[in-house]
Amino acid sequence: MSVYNRRSSVVNLNQLVTNIPVRRKAADQVERDKFEWSQWQSATKAINNIESPAKEKHVRNLILGTFRLEGARLFWSMMIRLQLESHPIVCWKFCYVIHRLLRDGHKNVVNDSVPLAPYFEQLGKFWSPLSNLESSGGSQMSALRQSYGIMTYRYCRLMISKLTFHERNPVFLGNLSIGEHNDIRRIFTDNLDAYFQLCIELLDYMEELLGLAESVFTSLDQSRANSMTTAGQCRLHPLIICIQDSSLLYDYIVKVLFKLHDSLPGETLQGHRQRLNDQFRRLKRFYEQSSTLQYFKDLIKVPILPDSPPNFKLKDDIKNYQPPVAIVHTPPPEPAPANDGILIDTSDDTVSTLSFPMNDDWPPNGHVVDRSKEIADLEQRLLNCDAMLRENRTQTDELHRLIAAKDTELITERNHRLQLEEQLRQQLDNQRRMEEMHALEKKANSEEKFNKLLEAYNKLREEHIVVLRREGEIKKQLANLNQEYIQLKATYKNIGDEFNQLKIDYEQLKTKKNEEFNQEIIQLRQTNDEVFMNMNNIKSERDRFEKEIEDNRIRLNDSNNQRQNLEKALREQTERTATLSHTIETLTREINEKKQVLQHEMTSFENQSKILADRETKQHELETTLTQMSRLINEHENTATINEKKLEELQLTNKTLETTLQNKTNEFNNIINNVQQKLNDVEQKNNNLLTTTDQLKIINSTNDAKLIESNGIITELQHTNKQLEKQLEQSNREKEEFQKEMIEFKKLMEMRESELQERLSALTNERNDFQIATVTTTERIKQIEHAKQSAEDRYKALENEKSSINNQLQSEKSEFEKRLNEAETERFDLLDKNREHEESLMDLIHEKEELEHKVLDLEATAREWAQKFVNTTDNQKLMQSNHANLINNLKQQYKYSILTFCINQMHDGIERTKDIDLLNCKSGAEYLLSKLRMAVTSTKTTQDLWNKQASGDESTTFPFLNECIALANCMVDIVVHGKATSNLVQDIDQGVILADNCRDVTLLCIDLYSNYQTPSTSIDYDKQSNDLMRRLNSLIDKTTTLLPKVSDISKEELGDLVEKELQLTHETIDEAVRQLEAMMAKSREQDTGIKCEVNGQILDSCGKLMQTIKVLIIKARDLQKEIVGQGRGTASAREFYTKNHKWTEGLVSAAKNVGVNAKVLIKKTYRFLDDNNVDLDSADRLLGGAGKFEEIIACSQEIAASTAQLVAASNVKADRESRNREALTHASKAVNASTAQVVATAKNCASIIEEKIFVICSISTAYDIVVYGATPGGIAAAITAARISSSFSIVIIEPTSYIGGMSTAGGIGLRDLGLEITTVGSVAQDWVNNNYKYYKNVTNPIYQPDMNVSRQSFLDLLSMYPNIQLITGTGPLIDKSIQMNSTRIVQVTTFDDRRTWKASVWIDASYEGDLVRYSGASYTWGRESRNQYNESYAGVQPYTTFANFIPNYPVNATLDNGTLAPYISPDKLGQVGSADLNMMGYSYRLCITPNQKKQAPFVKPKNYDPNNFVILQRYIDSLMTSGKYPTGPPFDKLVDVLIYRGYPSGDKFDMCDSFGSAFTSDAINLNRNYVNGTTQDRLHIAEIVSDYVLGMIWYILTSPFVPEVTRNSLQKYCLCNDQWPENKHIPPQLYVREGLRLINENVFTQNHVVSGLCRNDTIALGSWVHDIHVVTRTVNESYVNNEGAMFKSIAHINGSKSGPAFEIPYSILLPKRNEVTNLLVPVCHAASHVAYAATRVEPHFMLLGGAAGYAAAYSILNGNIDVQTVNISRIQETLLRDGVLLHYPVGHCD
Repeated sequence: MSVYNRRSSVVNLNQLVTNIPVRRKAADQVERDKFEWSQWQSATKAINNIESPAKEKHVRNLILGTFRLEGARLFWSMMIRLQLESHPIVCWKFCYVIHRLLRDGHKNVVNDSVPLAPYFEQLGKFWSPLSNLESSGGSQMSALRQSYGIMTYRYCRLMISKLTFHERNPVFLGNLSIGEHNDIRRIFTDNLDAYFQLCIELLDYMEELLGLAESVFTSLDQSRANSMTTAGQCRLHPLIICIQDSSLLYDYIVKVLFKLHDSLPGETLQGHRQRLNDQFRRLKRFYEQSSTLQYFKDLIKVPILPDSPPNFKLKDDIKNYQPPVAIVHTPPPEPAPANDGILIDTSDDTVSTLSFPMNDDWPPNGHVVDRSKEIADLEQRLLNCDAMLRENRTQTDELHRLIAAKDTELITERNHRLQLEEQLRQQLDNQRRMEEMHALEKKANSEEKFNKLLEAYNKLREEHIVVLRREGEIKKQLANLNQEYIQLKATYKNIGDEFNQLKIDYEQLKTKKNEEFNQEIIQLRQTNDEVFMNMNNIKSERDRFEKEIEDNRIRLNDSNNQRQNLEKALREQTERTATLSHTIETLTREINEKKQVLQHEMTSFENQSKILADRETKQHELETTLTQMSRLINEHENTATINEKKLEELQLTNKTLETTLQNKTNEFNNIINNVQQKLNDVEQKNNNLLTTTDQLKIINSTNDAKLIESNGIITELQHTNKQLEKQLEQSNREKEEFQKEMIEFKKLMEMRESELQERLSALTNERNDFQIATVTTTERIKQIEHAKQSAEDRYKALENEKSSINNQLQSEKSEFEKRLNEAETERFDLLDKNREHEESLMDLIHEKEELEHKVLDLEATAREWAQKFVNTTDNQKLMQSNHANLINNLKQQYKYSILTFCINQMHDGIERTKDIDLLNCKSGAEYLLSKLRMAVTSTKTTQDLWNKQASGDESTTFPFLNECIALANCMVDIVVHGKATSNLVQDIDQGVILADNCRDVTLLCIDLYSNYQTPSTSIDYDKQSNDLMRRLNSLIDKTTTLLPKVSDISKEELGDLVEKELQLTHETIDEAVRQLEAMMAKSREQDTGIKCEVNGQILDSCGKLMQTIKVLIIKARDLQKEIVGQGRGTASAREFYTKNHKWTEGLVSAAKNVGVNAKVLIKKTYRFLDDNNVDLDSADRLLGGAGKFEEIIACSQEIAASTAQLVAASNVKADRESRNREALTHASKAVNASTAQVVATAKNCASIIEEKIFVICSISTAYDIVVYGATPGGIAAAITAARISSSFSIVIIEPTSYIGGMSTAGGIGLRDLGLEITTVGSVAQDWVNNNYKYYKNVTNPIYQPDMNVSRQSFLDLLSMYPNIQLITGTGPLIDKSIQMNSTRIVQVTTFDDRRTWKASVWIDASYEGDLVRYSGASYTWGRESRNQYNESYAGVQPYTTFANFIPNYPVNATLDNGTLAPYISPDKLGQVGSADLNMMGYSYRLCITPNQKKQAPFVKPKNYDPNNFVILQRYIDSLMTSGKYPTGPPFDKLVDVLIYRGYPSGDKFDMCDSFGSAFTSDAINLNRNYVNGTTQDRLHIAEIVSDYVLGMIWYILTSPFVPEVTRNSLQKYCLCNDQWPENKHIPPQLYVREGLRLINENVFTQNHVVSGLCRNDTIALGSWVHDIHVVTRTVNESYVNNEGAMFKSIAHINGSKSGPAFEIPYSILLPKRNEVTNLLVPVCHAASHVAYAATRVEPHFMLLGGAAGYAAAYSILNGNIDVQTVNISRIQETLLRDGVLLHYPVGHCD
């Protein structure tokens, strides 16, 4: 089976198509079937494997289909059955058709196709050159795939970009139009962010479009095709749409950038301008290449771009911008077939070699059902009528286009006449109005006014006489101009006749030449057949003439060189001719400009004749200049002919050489020379035809130029006529003024009106004459078009005859190719069958071997069972025992899951107590007491049921679990309501103790449940249960003391208690006021600045609140006295309170709450003042710690609620009209206002501190050297730079709060060290030596000390250099904050502290390489292919048993529901050796110990799920089944438990990934998107990796399915309690084995590692192995497979010349010089994936960091030169002085 027919299994196209909605259906089933069948035929004819462009009629029919169905569902359903992967041309044409549908189809086509973007991605990958598919269709298919593969891949990327663009920007239609005028600058109004994003998307769209165009032209050059061949046209046809889209895209980009530059600074948009400039050059080259192709000249008018893009920094430059316009020429109508029953051509002569599936399921509803003959005849007649109508319409359109120019002239003339008529009408109306006005004025005006008017009349009369004289002169000039117009019109007609005659002659010559050409082709074909027959006889004689041919070829090459020199001279001559033509064009432009100047210089009527005469003289001069230029052109043409003659003479010499060659090569060369001679004659004739055609085109162009010149003269005359008409209107306005002044002008106006009417009639007659001339011209045009049509018919007949001959030849060729393909297919079928037989034979052999192994296993099993059950024959007991075990396992699983649920529920309850909202929740002690008592009962019941279950009573299992659930619910209520109850306790300390006791009781219950999960005989369950009940009873006693005591007080004591409580509350408030005043005084004495301001505002607002509460207590006491006085009558106050004891109880309770909450507020305020500090180090504690503002706000709101309760209790018995009641209400309102003031003050102070922190943190500091990342490499770089000069200012900025990277925060120290001698003299050796002083009696080097010792050693080394500053907790870099000056980094900003850093030289020592990423330096990640750097271990690795699952005992990759198990990638692996973006798995290196004195328990991860470790359990089962570990694998066989290297006591171990285990502590497939992800992405990945590592340990410890051997081997270890106690003893640093890697001109590869020593640019020695951990875990034939692991010694690699060490060059640290020139990268250095596996250890990072520090220092000392130009010898000398080794062994390279 061919790989081209293989369907993709990643994207289900059928499923995507079914999701497209059906919007419209035909009402009749027959009509629907007929329509769908016609659509299917159009699709198969437009999308086939014939290498020719798709016919327009088929594509047009598909477009009409989308409008009929209002969508693209039918089209996509047809594409399911077209095997687009079967042939490259099919896929290429499919992309073109869908592109046309998206542009010209219904608007819903875009919406329907957007969800299918993943299918285009899959299709593009299939045809990508990097695809792992191999061609199996012969050399022809392979060539087609190679030619069309990259084009199809680029087209699919363009489609993805287009669909994504329309999805994000629905305002754009499929053809990229956005409404009227396509004004893109108004669609988002003033939303600059939207325009910024839109500009990026438009640039991305343009990038993909230009990539497609460039790939097409590249393919055209490689295939040696041109635009006039079908192969070339097939490639070029989609570029028509690309030209249309690119013109609009370029226009939109330019307009959006102008709008952005109006509002944003130019530096912000520098990247946009650079991208546009690059795309402008590529687009201009694309347009120039397209405009030179003959194929495009009749199809589209290619836009012309200016020499340079717009200057966006100049706002006025938009006025000079002209948008490019691409005009598609309307193709001639295709002849419709005579008997066609449908709308498309079903009799297409193109024969497709594809076998499309034409099965029963297409068309979707079967073939068209034939109806009655009458219906068919009617439909046929209707379609014929439609065809005739279409033909008539096309003819009408052509006629309309021909007379369009005349129509425009008539319309303008008609408008002019209408304007004159309107002016006359207005003049008449004005005349009537003037008559009426003057009649009235006669009656009203006196004789004095009449005299004045008479004087004015005389004056105006004289002026009017002057105007009349001017009008006479204008009439004469108009007559002369009309006469010139008539002459020009006759000239235009003569030129048109000459043009038509030339056109007829051209058509006749063309037909004649085509006939001769066809005859010559026939003769050549006959000669070719004869040559082909003779070639077989001559091949045997060819060998003995090869030596002589080579000698003659040398001579021929010499002559060819001479010919090339002459051709070069000829090209230079043609370039000179082109420059002359350019000069002519400039002169013509000057002529046009001078004509325009002459038109605007006609300022007055008196000098008009002089101006016309000057214009004629200037025009005559220009014409003489043109004649001189034409004479120069003729001279250059003569020189060109001379050069051509010389070229012909050289060709004759070449022919003589060829004849001598023919004489020596006998008959073979004679035949070949004859054929070549004939071919040369044919080419010469073709060249003659082309030259004749070019001459005709030149004649046509000259005629067009004459027509244009005549049209220009006509437009000049029209412009002159308009000016005269304007002056005429001015004279009319002057005439109206005369009419307004004097009524005596009436007779004169009547005469003027008669003259105008005569003129109007004359103009009307002239218009009629012009219309008659237009009719005659139209008739003449029709006659010319009729003659043209007859000539075209004759030409088409000749073309049909030629095509028939070509079809005959093509049919013969296709039959031969068909026979050849059949033979090839038969051969491939035989090979496939042979391969299948071989595979089946291998499978049978494999099955035989497996059966033999199984037989042996069964025999061994049978012997084993025979030994075990020698005396037993009852098999039923075994089945019963298995059944019992299964039931027990199920019960254990159910019990385990129920208890896990209960534990999680109690943990959630504990987490809820930490919620700040719980501060506002209150709960009574009664409810808590009831829950405690229920918990005691439930605990007792649980204990009894557990004991019964332990004694063997299985019936108690489910009651026991139900009781566990009930107890867990009680514990949740206890811990939550205990926290809520503690909020009401008067004594804060007592409330805290109550909440802690409730939490401790819950944790004790959790421990009991954990022991229930993993039963053991060593655990005393009764003791734990009794302890829990004892703690619960103790908590009951404490809670009982919190119950209200009012009910215990006798009614007689209530009267005294009310007054006492009010008095006590009053005293409490007074004490609170005194404490606040004391705190205020203390704050003013001690505090300053922002702290004094914040404390003063808080204390002031709290003091005011206490004062208002004090007033409220006084008013409440007054109201109580009034109430008692009014209600007690003759009784005493005590008797009154006793009588109303319920009301008294509420009053007492309210008074108590006021006092309690006042005390709480004082304590919270005191804690706030004690914790308040505005320094940076404690800013986080201020805003989020114990002294935060929320507690003060909550306490103040509690006081307000308590006072409201007191007021409400007092108002119950008060009189509504009482003044004391009104005063108490006002006091309550004052308390509420003071409370609001406290809340507002607290919030304001919080904002003040935040602003102060931001101001403090927003510091910009400049340094000489900035080291990003306090890793070992970064610390080494800072130290070595400080050694050069103490004057350097150096800073190390660390995003986290830890220093030392993996050596301190990751737990590995400098463990991974090959040769210890390689660290001699370096900072690494200093660090190792410094570790000695923290341990006693130690002689061996300590490479892996305690993490606190490791950190202190680094601090000790840094303290020796006072010019090094270490700043931690800065947070990561802000990606858009980096500023560049050309290729130098200027400054960056860190996220957490918002601090800006400036430096001369930068060193990126981070594990992620963010400084490289954001600076614009080139980088990569993942794995390179083998071919990229010629590395044998690069790319995807083959299947091996190393670090993999057991071969004969595979592990199933799917769950029971058919889905993949967790931690398995669904992606398919690429071909072996191919590149991908996968990386080694990340992990956490835990520090564990068996020493019980140093142990801390393992913690359960937050997101733990035992189902995530199904593969681990299956792997353990396979180890047991295989017999490798029958009772279960020990824990140290699943992971490596490595003793700390050099650690003195030897009781600490490093938990690391093991190459001997398939499922270990590396989190494989979980680090995707880490390198290029955001900070949130990285935190999320770190969290899931932590959950994986800790979850694996927790699963082994708690799962009942894990063998006891495995669990027990792990239980002896625990976390070390002296390591990272602040992080629950877990390493805070994620082990990032590889991040991004720098790319420069000299990437360090595997070949450099093994190529030997003695480099001249060495800066460090490496001594580690190629250490690559598992990269991917995928599915291999439904089983789990690990891939990518490698652990190879350098000396053992094939072809290695290195020993145990290798040399690392200086170039590994450097970015490309044209990108960044002040950055050094010691960690994420420039190495391939394979080479980085040998350099990625901490000792190497420290060596490279030390060299980077020296390089940075010398760069500054030499005047801040580029780091690429630093003297390497000077760095090496410094390293050698420090004792660093550069070659191994020592002296090896001397």
